[in-house]
Amino acid sequence: MGIFKSSFGNWPIVLISIEGDVTKDVEDLWIQALDEAIGRRDTHVLMTDLTKVGTIPATSRKRVADDIESKFALYQKYMLGNALINGSVMFRGVITAINWLQASAVPTKIFGTFE
Repeated sequence: MGIFKSSFGNWPIVLISIEGDVTKDVEDLWIQALDEAIGRRDTHVLMTDLTKVGTIPATSRKRVADDIESKFALYQKYMLGNALINGSVMFRGVITAINWLQASAVPTKIFGTFE
């Protein structure tokens, strides 16, 4: 079972953390947090900590990606950047390759650690 946390306490920095496997409940919370951020209609930066994430099923990745794509213009308008943190070299490589093939809604940088 996955654990989802989000924090808007350091606005305009939005912090999201996912631990364990991504479930339908985690997907729902992830989309709700993204909606809350763009719903504020103010510029911000998203930091997503995936250092302790487990499995992200293809269905979850697609659902979150489809939701972001449906709000592409809002992301471009309000999200100044996206930082993904994950210790896996393979994960970072896959995300980098995807961003080469398909433009991200916002500038995205992938980090191995918070340092």
